[in-house]
Amino acid sequence: MTNPYQTHSSHPSSKQSKHGPSKPNIEKLTFRKWYRTAIITYLIICLGAMIAIYLAEREIIHYDGPLPGFTVLMIASIVYFWLMRRHFRWFYMIFFCIETFIILLFSMVFVTEENTTPIMDEMTSSLLASSMLFPFIIWIPYTIMSYVRKEINNN
Repeated sequence: MTNPYQTHSSHPSSKQSKHGPSKPNIEKLTFRKWYRTAIITYLIICLGAMIAIYLAEREIIHYDGPLPGFTVLMIASIVYFWLMRRHFRWFYMIFFCIETFIILLFSMVFVTEENTTPIMDEMTSSLLASSMLFPFIIWIPYTIMSYVRKEINNN
């Protein structure tokens, strides 16, 4: 007597699709996974902002342009999408932009105290302005990570 729960190789569901390899299994995003991803990503943004402020104070980079803000956000978004690669959907681009804007808005409110330097104020406002414009270029790191994810799944 055979096991009724055993899948035989001749069973139609065990064969590959006529349309090529099946899509990778995308897991459900849990709060714990999102929380871990958010903490790592926003720590990278804070660290990147601190490094950018330090470099601007030493006059290595110019503090008035959007380039440091876009660079920090681009690195953070690539890390965010890398950590979310098993939950990879297009709407996480929107989530990232909204979360980043809210985090940077709160940080700008708390950073603009009496004991801050003008360079620190300019860098935080540059980061906030970059996060407002970032939805227009978020597709770049998303596309990069989409390609990387496909290459990893093919190997």
